[in-house]
Amino acid sequence: AAVGPQFSLARPARPVWPGSTFVASSQEIEWYNNRGLAVFCWEVLGKGMLADPTQWAEAEASAPKAADVEALEAAAAGGKDLGTGEAFRAFRVKGAYVTRENFARRRRALALAEGKGEPLARVAVSYVLAQGPRFFAILGPRSPAHFAECLPAAALSRNEVLNLEQDDGGGADS
Repeated sequence: AAVGPQFSLARPARPVWPGSTFVASSQEIEWYNNRGLAVFCWEVLGKGMLADPTQWAEAEASAPKAADVEALEAAAAGGKDLGTGEAFRAFRVKGAYVTRENFARRRRALALAEGKGEPLARVAVSYVLAQGPRFFAILGPRSPAHFAECLPAAALSRNEVLNLEQDDGGGADS
């Protein structure tokens, strides 16, 4: 058996797309591993947040805590119909990933990548693969060069994984 949730070091504050599922805690990872399920993870690069260290940088200073995202979005939308175009996509994607916790995770992942002499994207893919032998990363690279940045995955020690996951004050595991 296999499942296909959204999973990344950049954890969404809420589902990016209505009706989608995501892995939000170490308890869920353990649950999948204990049942021997194959886990095909998508959005491993957090919609590019873990591929480009400058993506959404302008929003970092004002990023909310993950726990506050849904209430802020409800107030910001004010009942407006955002349709299905680019405005809707930007609202869903940035609203899910632009959080204090994710910027902190990206800073730690970037420091680890620099220390290993690896691209940020490779560390992000490696993080997903380090969750267990049945965790797989579905990649959506923009180009062959971007694909090359993701592979081969770097081996991460348990301590490196734990450092990447450390509680950022209000994250899914806290």
